[in-house]
Amino acid sequence: CEDTPYSTSVETYARGELSTYSDRTERMYHDFVLACRDEGRNLTAEARENQLRLQGWSSLQAAEDALASRAQNK
Repeated sequence: CEDTPYSTSVETYARGELSTYSDRTERMYHDFVLACRDEGRNLTAEARENQLRLQGWSSLQAAEDALASRAQNK
């Protein structure tokens, strides 16, 4: 997704955040991401699930089901 005057891409946000990391933190994060990959973990899905739980949802699937149901009822 490209940046527009009204929308900033996830890539731009990630670059901005990563550019603030020290070399040590960047290496540690890189190692963490590789370990998660090797374990078959999806960090994006985990972050989204944690965010949804904080909002009161029991799971990502529960939120998706509820939103799909609402869309069908419109």
